[in-house]
Amino acid sequence: MKKYLLLVFLITFCGRTYQGDFYWRAVNLENIVGLEKYIFQPNQYYLGRENLYFSEDDTIWWMYKFENRLFLDKKFYAVLYNFTNTLQPIEIDLRLVEVEYQDGEFFLRDYYHALNTGHYILKLASKIDSEPFDEVHFRVLSKEEIQFPIGSIGYKSY
Repeated sequence: MKKYLLLVFLITFCGRTYQGDFYWRAVNLENIVGLEKYIFQPNQYYLGRENLYFSEDDTIWWMYKFENRLFLDKKFYAVLYNFTNTLQPIEIDLRLVEVEYQDGEFFLRDYYHALNTGHYILKLASKIDSEPFDEVHFRVLSKEEIQFPIGSIGYKSY
């Protein structure tokens, strides 16, 4: 009986894959000064996975809400890659992010401040497994590109 319970435990928790949704919030902190800049944290996020773009002046907050309960993993890796002007993505940031719990939901939350223009991939991985279980692509655009999105009238490509 103990062997059977151990087998069920191993199948249930060790072989699990994580699933969830990405949420975003872009905030321009240029006009916020002093301590407020360091303690600011948005309380509203927007669901999104496709056609994500932000301004180079934005602080990009992201949240990953897990669909299922977490029992073993309390920390996850968030790896940011850039592949502007390269064929292969280049790792530019690696963070260990702790799981947060609020209102019955488990989630990860962090931010990137004023990224350079380009194409980015954010990958999430379990600290135990270290293989990415989810990823999302997004772009950081210049002020001019935000004002005249690619393909719109008034946008010039050089």
